[in-house]
Amino acid sequence: MKNFLSSFLTGWGDSNFEKGHAQSALEAFNQAISFNPNNVLAYIRRGLIRIDLNDYKGAIEDFNQVIRIDPNYVPAYSHRGYAYLELGNYKAAIEDCNRVLGLNPNNVLTRYTKAIAHLRLGNLKIAIENFNQVILSNSNLEDAYKYRGFAYAQLENFTRAVEDFNKVLQLNPENFYAYYGLGLLVYIQNQNTKCAIYNFNQTLRLAPNFIPAYLYRGISRFLIGDRRGSIEDLQKFANFSLEKGDMEGYQEALNLIIEIDSTPPNYTYTDGGYISKQLRLKGNTKSLF
Repeated sequence: MKNFLSSFLTGWGDSNFEKGHAQSALEAFNQAISFNPNNVLAYIRRGLIRIDLNDYKGAIEDFNQVIRIDPNYVPAYSHRGYAYLELGNYKAAIEDCNRVLGLNPNNVLTRYTKAIAHLRLGNLKIAIENFNQVILSNSNLEDAYKYRGFAYAQLENFTRAVEDFNKVLQLNPENFYAYYGLGLLVYIQNQNTKCAIYNFNQTLRLAPNFIPAYLYRGISRFLIGDRRGSIEDLQKFANFSLEKGDMEGYQEALNLIIEIDSTPPNYTYTDGGYISKQLRLKGNTKSLF
């Protein structure tokens, strides 16, 4: 009888979850587990809801229970790997992904999770190899191109990075990260400053609260003589940083504003001062992406 009730409540939870009633679904899965502590499906479903609610630690506990009950239940490793990724435990995420991919090398979402984990660990070439596999399986996954583009940029393979960001925009013209990436690539390479500004404009049109774009558009505006626009952008960057409690970013913006204010009207860029320090970051691509 208890197993029947547990199965019924699991189905009830699924129905509520499909309707968008996460809390009701969570309660149903809780009851299903209370009737049958070995109900694998209820743990999996509750873990997925917890992921949706950003309760990654709770989700991992549920997937651990599934693995305790059935060590060969592959989806538990895949979902737990994603939860580890979101918690920043990238090595654990990779271990779980490797277990899944050892059984099913064509699992695209798990391969993608592994690629992101390697990217965040700075294993750029391995990340690119995994993004390549993801794209071979699903050539329309825009985020795979986007993150591969950032990996290429950090390796200073700018041509491939540009190709990836342009592919993202081909798939989705509203992807602000792709515009940001293109803007940074122009900025880094000392190419067309107005082109960099155009891409940062597009970034902020689509994502007005994307803070880094204000910093780099502000510096770029200064370089073309738009002192007023530069200070406006840097002030926005300072305000956003202060709201987030990022005192380092706030002070960085203030230092830039002070230097711009103190430069003569016909200022010619030289190799001194804080603006110069920012521009020398062009030689350190990883500090920008």
